[in-house]
Amino acid sequence: MPLDDPNYGAGWNFNSTVVVREGRLAVDGTVFPGAFSGSRLFGEWIVEGSGVLGGTGQIGYPEDPETGSRRGEIHVFVNNSGTIAPGNSIGTLTIVGPVTFNAGSSLEVEVDPQGRSDLLRIDGTAILNGGTVRVLPLAGLYTAQSRYVILTASGGVTGQFSDARIPHNFAFLTPTLFYSANDVALVLTRNERPIDDMDDESTDPPPDTTSDDDPEDDDGGNDRNDEPGGNGRDLPGGNPLTIGGVLDALPLTNPVVEAVVSLDEANVRPALDLLSGELYPSLAAAWLDESRLVREAVLNRLRQASAQSGIPAFVAAQGLRVSYTADVAGGRQASPVPAPDPAFALWGQAFGSFGRLKGDGFIASLDRSTRGFVLGADYRQGPWRVGIVGGYTQTSLDQQALSASAHLDTYYVGAYGGFSLDGLEIKVGWRPLHRA
Repeated sequence: MPLDDPNYGAGWNFNSTVVVREGRLAVDGTVFPGAFSGSRLFGEWIVEGSGVLGGTGQIGYPEDPETGSRRGEIHVFVNNSGTIAPGNSIGTLTIVGPVTFNAGSSLEVEVDPQGRSDLLRIDGTAILNGGTVRVLPLAGLYTAQSRYVILTASGGVTGQFSDARIPHNFAFLTPTLFYSANDVALVLTRNERPIDDMDDESTDPPPDTTSDDDPEDDDGGNDRNDEPGGNGRDLPGGNPLTIGGVLDALPLTNPVVEAVVSLDEANVRPALDLLSGELYPSLAAAWLDESRLVREAVLNRLRQASAQSGIPAFVAAQGLRVSYTADVAGGRQASPVPAPDPAFALWGQAFGSFGRLKGDGFIASLDRSTRGFVLGADYRQGPWRVGIVGGYTQTSLDQQALSASAHLDTYYVGAYGGFSLDGLEIKVGWRPLHRA
């Protein structure tokens, strides 16, 4: 009978043994699709050593559409160090027949924050004699109680895996396995570790990662500081709670809490530092400092104007009187002519400053720079001088350790006045402002 005869192999029984001991065998189609009418397939597939069985296809015959009976089955054994890893990324691998996981074996599944995961679909019984579930989370933010069905068996699930492990070192989420009659589900549960307990030397034992109760319907409820307790900062007003303590008091559904509990060990403390809002008090300090520069510019103008002729302030401060004289032929000294002292004057001043506030164990270092200018006009009447002033300053703050920065653009307008008579000087000012 030729091979292309439609009745070729009809009624035959096939037996096969496949051993995957090294490398990865990806089944992306259907192995033994049942091309031979009435034929039956039996056999064993053994995955052991460093071998990996994966892909998104199907191994074994499905049910006969005419009779509804199974046309044989493949029994897959996953032995010590062998691994089944469904999908090529996230996907489903189907096996028609029982699957046995023995001690030392692994089921490797990928999960993502959108709730998708690899799935091993078994058209038969899942026999779990131990083994480990290795969880590979894809990038993104995961929430507590994220649930993934990773194995389903139409013939039921007997036994349990030994544990679930996750290479991604979540600080506050623990992979936990839940078993039902036909499914094994992986749930990322919120462990008992408080957010404000980030002691790097913690030796708490790992939590139990197995349970018989499925919570599907349960609504649930930087090394700059080596002190235990989150970021080690008290809240404003002397509140002893840390930022981590505040987050612990919020529900798991809070978006900030969801973002923090999905972080790994290395990123929790930087996140708490960012949430501390440490830069905001620095903004107030920077604004006070830049206002000092404007205030000093106006006071310098009044000191300067208090002496005759608008001479520099450092001269006026010494009480010197200045006048103009002219050279006279023959060496005679002419009488001094007082310098002019105009009643109305325009003036201006540019300024700038920069500096660094050094950090310690509780605050980060802060780099600060300010630049700006003021313009003014004033009028003298006897011992009185009054004027108006306007200006602009720009201040930049940068805390590199916290990846935090801020910019202040400030516009000033104000009035000032001074009184100077026989050594008595009075200086006053009023300055509303608009800050963008």
